[in-house]
Amino acid sequence: MGPGVNAPEHFRWARDRAMEYVEMGDGALAMSSLVSDLNKHEGTAHIMADLSTLMIGEYLIDGVRGVKRFIEGLPEPAASEESAR
Repeated sequence: MGPGVNAPEHFRWARDRAMEYVEMGDGALAMSSLVSDLNKHEGTAHIMADLSTLMIGEYLIDGVRGVKRFIEGLPEPAASEESAR
């Protein structure tokens, strides 16, 4: 995503990219894509700080279905003036 995108827009982009890997059946790439993409925006970089272990647990317990469940359950960040980059 380019400059000027707010946190919710960036989050949706990152989530949608990760879900493309889920649909291809690749939970590991979905997880790495999500973490990498969310870290690229100031307004979303904090989201995975405390949740990475939970996401990995979902993957270990239920594979790609667990990753999908985890991604679908993430709350979208609120928009703010500071989150646009």
